[in-house]
Amino acid sequence: MFWYGDKKKIAYSQIIFDKYFNLENSLVWRKKDSMQYQYYSPDLARSFNTHNERILMYSNKNVEKKFYYKNEDFIFIPLIDYISKGRKINIKELSKKTKIKETTLSHFFSKSPDGFCLANEDFFYKMNPDLDYKYYVNLYNKLNNIYLSKRRFFYNPHKFEEVLEFSQESHITRKYNHDTKKPETLTRALIQTCSRKGDLVLVPFAGSGTECAMAAKEGREFIGFDIEPKYVEMANDRCSEHLKQTSLF
Repeated sequence: MFWYGDKKKIAYSQIIFDKYFNLENSLVWRKKDSMQYQYYSPDLARSFNTHNERILMYSNKNVEKKFYYKNEDFIFIPLIDYISKGRKINIKELSKKTKIKETTLSHFFSKSPDGFCLANEDFFYKMNPDLDYKYYVNLYNKLNNIYLSKRRFFYNPHKFEEVLEFSQESHITRKYNHDTKKPETLTRALIQTCSRKGDLVLVPFAGSGTECAMAAKEGREFIGFDIEPKYVEMANDRCSEHLKQTSLF
């Protein structure tokens, strides 16, 4: 979930949302073409420049907690059991033999998705000379596919950080008469980073329809709501431009 807000109101929103969701990031959208930034006067100003906007990024607290932190639900348990039962040497002895720190070795038996690591073939046979490495890898691939399909999707190839520098794209947004228009490029980046093709994007406050239109453009399903008929019509028209385009692939 992404929640936009100004510097004051978003603080009150966070107090409410923190009770029900897991805060992943407190993002700052730096509006690099903001007129406020260009005409900021150090002589007249009485506070720091406010040409940015805040975005809170949340995940589902209950789902994340169960999936990531309850050891009995950890998806790789069968793999850890396989390698542990066949191990002929404890971690301390293995550390002396391989000259690898015990903390590093513990990753091969970790019950945390973020801590678990797949052993390479050479190292596997040092731990388990009587086991089958091919079976180990096949089991890992099978479990990992399940793990990836269930976990919250996040893929950040552009290496975006908590400060997101994006234009306001007034050449596009000025076409739509709405108070809180968002740029298409920023919206697409958030959709691409946090959803797969075919996923459902829910937009409770659709406004001018940027999120819905960009979801359609990126091959996602979407549901949008707004209480103003004129904005519903605006968003529908905007989305239809992308929905009527046929893909060649």
